[in-house]
Amino acid sequence: FQQKAVAGILVQDAPPIWTIHLWSDAAAALPEHAGKIASAYWTDVAKYLRDPRQGGALHPAIFIFLALVFSAARRKIAVWEKSGADASSAILVFERPYAAALATTLVFVTAPLFFQLPTAVRQLLTIVSLVPMLRLARPMISASVAFVLYMCCFLFAVDTLRQVFGGIQVIGQAILVAETLAAIIVLYSMRRHYRQIIAARAQSSGLIILKAGRFLLIIVLLVALLAAVAGYTRLARLLTPGILAGGILGFVAFASLRVGGGVVALALRVWPLSSLQMVARHRELLERRAYRLLIWIAVGGWLVRYLSYLGLLDPAWSLAHALLAAKLERGSIAISLGNVLEFVLTVWLAYLLSRFLRFVLQEDVYPRIDLAPGLSYAASSLLNYIILALGFVAAIGALGADFSRVSLLAGAFSVGIGFGLQGVVNNFVSGLILLFERPIHVGDTVEVGSLQGMVRRIGIRASVIHTGAGADII
Repeated sequence: FQQKAVAGILVQDAPPIWTIHLWSDAAAALPEHAGKIASAYWTDVAKYLRDPRQGGALHPAIFIFLALVFSAARRKIAVWEKSGADASSAILVFERPYAAALATTLVFVTAPLFFQLPTAVRQLLTIVSLVPMLRLARPMISASVAFVLYMCCFLFAVDTLRQVFGGIQVIGQAILVAETLAAIIVLYSMRRHYRQIIAARAQSSGLIILKAGRFLLIIVLLVALLAAVAGYTRLARLLTPGILAGGILGFVAFASLRVGGGVVALALRVWPLSSLQMVARHRELLERRAYRLLIWIAVGGWLVRYLSYLGLLDPAWSLAHALLAAKLERGSIAISLGNVLEFVLTVWLAYLLSRFLRFVLQEDVYPRIDLAPGLSYAASSLLNYIILALGFVAAIGALGADFSRVSLLAGAFSVGIGFGLQGVVNNFVSGLILLFERPIHVGDTVEVGSLQGMVRRIGIRASVIHTGAGADII
């Protein structure tokens, strides 16, 4: 439907809404059409409930399981509050466990990636999912924002009704005009509530962005209103439902992010993760990093579902694939943007993996096995260089380089090392000897000539000694 709406959006595909004879024809056809729609919806719902392959029996089980888990979380939170323990604000989402469980279940169920539901069932479950999401969001937003959200959800439900009666042209056209006009009225009424919507600590720039966004949306909706009235229904169907769908999908992403952040915060406060020393010492840091990852996942999910709704996902994917596959050729060398991104991503992931493993070893593994500080430092350093080297080799392979030519380049590079980088290689080998033979350790006090201090760091290329005067000598 949306793919058809994108094509030929500037073509008048329907008579103007004031065409009189269309209304009499629509009134005559409405009862029969409504009966067919009701019968089709009932058939799809009955099939969903009876057919186990569509998850009709699995979905209530998922909700019951999540409701039990989130209810237990609410009881746990109450115990923590009575004991005065520090609790993250993210876990307060479980103060409404049934709403959180229902919202999570319906978001999971209506995702096309997991279940192939009939269109009617998917539409109904999507509308129902907005109710628990509103309950989750209500404690965090002001009354004016809540009013806007309620109206957006109502108009989204009205737009679903418009799609149902789209077979009767003038009826669908009239509903589209009505929902566009209602959206304009809602946005216009926001002029009295700017200061309530913007947080008290926000700068004036936030207010300016909000006003500019509201003004732009009103302009787009006015274009959609005129298009719907004049019979350019494809353009109107792209603009008004597109804005509503974008807002609702953003709201769904926000609710999902809130539940996901609560799950992460709760998991870091209960067994078995709470027994880890790295969690006990760095819980807030881990929670922030996990929440940042969830934000990226939510933004990516919103973008994919929004493009899919507009019918632009396949064109956007094809365009991105063409851009990434475009090669820059110079002689026998051919490199594409995709190869460069794979190289950067591989090196970055290798760095993140190395950093995470060293963090786990330092916080949880070494203290449990009572390893000497110097040996633990040497093991972590060696692991770091091994992972980075393997990641770099994998990145070179992702870049599409010929390893036979790379070996020739390495041979030429080794000759250059022999002539010009002897000091660097000497320091490198000396660093390896210090790390593995361990004649000195991090924390030892040493004296070299007139220099005396404590060894703070032993690296591959250089070491650092902290003197009694507070200086770091490399």
